Formats: sequence, C-alpha cells, structure tokens
Amino acid sequence: MKKSTFNHNARLAIVLLGLSAFITASAATIHVNSGDSIQAAVDAAVSGDTINIGAGIYEQQILVSRKDLNLVGEPGAILKAPAAMIRTLPVTSRRAILGIVLCEANVTGLAFDGNHSGQVNARLTGIFHLNSSGTVSGCSFQGFRGVVRTPIFEAAYIAANLVDVSEQPDLTHVQVLDNSFSDNEGSIVMLGDDANQLVATALRQTFLVEGNSITGSGPGAGVFEFGIRVTVGASGAIQHNTVTDFLSVVPNPVLGSVGSAGILVFDTAGVGNPPSRPNGPVTTQPVLVEGNTLMNNAGGVDMFLAEGSRAVNNVIECTGIGSFSNEGGISLSGNNLGAVNNRISNSPLGINLLANPTLGVADNAKVIANRISGAAIPINEQAGVTSTKQQANKISP
Repeated sequence: MKKSTFNHNARLAIVLLGLSAFITASAATIHVNSGDSIQAAVDAAVSGDTINIGAGIYEQQILVSRKDLNLVGEPGAILKAPAAMIRTLPVTSRRAILGIVLCEANVTGLAFDGNHSGQVNARLTGIFHLNSSGTVSGCSFQGFRGVVRTPIFEAAYIAANLVDVSEQPDLTHVQVLDNSFSDNEGSIVMLGDDANQLVATALRQTFLVEGNSITGSGPGAGVFEFGIRVTVGASGAIQHNTVTDFLSVVPNPVLGSVGSAGILVFDTAGVGNPPSRPNGPVTTQPVLVEGNTLMNNAGGVDMFLAEGSRAVNNVIECTGIGSFSNEGGISLSGNNLGAVNNRISNSPLGINLLANPTLGVADNAKVIANRISGAAIPINEQAGVTSTKQQANKISP
C-alpha cells in the first residue's frame, strides 16, 4: 500500500520540532547575584549556556576554558580587579579579570574596573581572549594602569592566538564593538602571535574593532599610551571609533622621545628595538583603519612596517606638544601602504613617510585625496623613501 505523504511529512515535522525543543532546552541561563561566585556559575555551565550577572561589585577573577559561553551583565554589574590577582592563563604572565581560553565566549554589558592596581597586579588585564574567538560589546573599561606608570604593561582588552598555547591553533576572530575605555594605559590590543617571531608572518587572528569610545590620560600620563594597538599575525578593520587625548611623550632608549598614539599598527620584532635584534623585522598583516575620529592626540594613526595597510576617510586633529620620532597625523613605513581621503588638521606633520633603520622605510605608498590644514610640513618624505604616489591632496594654512 502506498504510504501517505501527509503522514510522512507530519512525522518529519514532529521530529524536527522535537529536535528544536531539545536544542533550546540544552542552552540554559544561569543567574549570578551580588555576593555569588561567577566562577562557580561558569564551572556549572556547559557550552551554549548564558551566565547572567546581576548588579553589584564582583572582586573576582574568572576563567572560561574550553566551553562556549555568553556572559551578560545587568546594569550596575561591575567586575573589579581583586587586591591580589593570580595568573590564571596558560603561557602568558598576564593577570586577567576575565580570561577566555580555547573557546568562543561573548561578553556584553559588563563594567570592568582595574582599580589602578598595576603595581601590585603586574600585567593587569581586563579581558583576554587567548586562542579564542568571541565578541565584547556594550562594556566599559577603566583603571587598567598603575599608580606609578609603567610602559605598556597594563591593558583593558587583549586578544592573542599563541602557538605556545596549542600546537595547531585555529584561526581566531574577535569583535570589539560599542564599548567605552578611559584611564587605561592600553585600551585595545590585538597581539596575533608576537611572542613567536619565526612564525609570526602567518595570519593567526582576524578582528573587527568598531564603534568604541576611547579616551587617553592627557599629557601627564608619564608613559607611552595607545588607544588601539595591533601587532604581527593579526589582520582586520578598525572602523568608526572615537579616540581622544593620547598626549603623553616619554623617552625610548632606541627611538628617543616617543609620543602616544591614537591607533598604532606595528611590528614588535623590529620597531623600538635595535637593528641587530635576532630574526630581523617581521611585518604585520594588512589592517584597514577607516572612518575613525581622532582628536587631540600626539600621534593620530601610526603604521610601521604594516604591509598593505590603509588609512581611509579618517578625521584627525593632533596637538603639537614637542618633537618626537613618530610625530604626524598619519605616519607610514613598509610596502604598499595608503593614506586616502583623510582630513588632518593642526598636526606639525600632516603625513609622515618614514625611512628609518628601526621604524622601517616607506615604499610604494599611496597618498591620495587627503585634506591637510595647519601643518608646518603637510607631507614629509624622509630621505630614502621610494616610489611614493601623491595625487589630488589639498593643502591649506
């Protein structure tokens, strides 16, 4: 007898509905209230679960490892650096409030407070995505620094994909969206894998950094600061962020006086180190810096040995606070870089094309359709720069 098509389809629909119900039921929401342990909730969760964190101050360290979770904060939920933090992450010496390792974790709506504890909690960090993917959105970060300033040790958010953590790590992807950062030594750091220079030319991490508000500490910070920093092995887009007040200038033993930067894309193997350093300079992966507003910074967009990177459609207003090596609205070195359709004002140097044994040499740079005003030197090509294409730039007093 011929089977009924209706009955077959009905049974299939029931099976699918049952599967859908099973999937929905398998993803739980675990609620944490003030005074509870967030780590206990994480330990009890399974991949796919959501940890909902209620209002209150949590002086705790949390580690999410090998399970995919969502951490959601209610208004008033604050994760604060404990007085004495420990190293919870493999390989790295950083002390993170929230460490995320070998998984995918999304974080939304939480406030992170570093409590200015960098001196007692060395390498203080807010969130660290380590060999992991995920999104950080709608969060705030403040106080990730020490009382006595130290150079580039403390940071609010870091993502890295290190060979030493897993022998064959997958390509990771992180997104940092619509967060606020203030009073931090470093705000957003995309490390790729700068710890392994011999393999650092490989693409290890992709990213999107978009819609964030990032505020520096002004001229008296006493240490080189940065709003967004990208090093080797990481490639992605930095778009539509607002970056202000990165103004501190400090001495560097190799470069001399160095100014803080709003956005910095650079090769850690060569920049800031002697030319004799083993393994030589390693270039970064391409990065697109587009549509950002950078106001009242010592340096706007610095891209050193940043092969194939572009600065496009940014609005940059710098402040002349002294002479230092990376000064400029946009500073470029490396091959095939571009500065296109940017508006730059009040920078002693508008666009600075470098030729330096440590910072690198600009080759085949495209400087096109930029509008530069109030610069003593609108476009500077240092001796040794090669094959620059300048076209349709508008210069005004």
